[in-house]
Amino acid sequence: MSIDTITDDLYYIILHEAIEKNNLFIDIVNFTNIILINKHTFNILKNLYKKIIQKKIYFFKSFNINNDIIQIFGGYFNMTKIPYFNFNNNFIGPTQYIDNICSYHLKSPIMFSVDKYNRLLFTFKFLIKHLNNLMLESKSVTTLFQRYTGGNTWVYGNFYKETINDTPYFKTDDVKIFKSIIDRKTIQKEYLFFNLDI
Repeated sequence: MSIDTITDDLYYIILHEAIEKNNLFIDIVNFTNIILINKHTFNILKNLYKKIIQKKIYFFKSFNINNDIIQIFGGYFNMTKIPYFNFNNNFIGPTQYIDNICSYHLKSPIMFSVDKYNRLLFTFKFLIKHLNNLMLESKSVTTLFQRYTGGNTWVYGNFYKETINDTPYFKTDDVKIFKSIIDRKTIQKEYLFFNLDI
């Protein structure tokens, strides 16, 4: 047995152990970059990669996700690329809406989590420019979440006054807006220009 084989085996065991303990929260984009370093690394880790993807898809399918929301992200496979963040119970307001998430809580423009009531949520972090003063910038977060555990109603939570949504309820009409946002297009709402805060 060569030193390379021992190294490969240890590398695989260490990664496998880490992923087994926390497989839902592995950052798929970073993991993809790791396995694509070279053909050798890819061959070692490809089965582990498939396993992570399958578990993440199973995780998302275990929730009652509105089909329009799945469409926003382009399907379950694309949803596996969304980074996870740790939920804090202080994110829940007095009406049980998830409306206390601020931009500094989020490391990526789009993230997901699950609250203490087992409600799935997605966050969108925005950088906003103002029509009356293009030098003025502000930030905002829109949280899209299940209103009730296991329920089919999806709503928005907002800590900021400047929001992309017009009503607290997610509607089919919102799909086009959010798909444009994911495609990094600018959305204008009255005197505000919304872009993902990348």
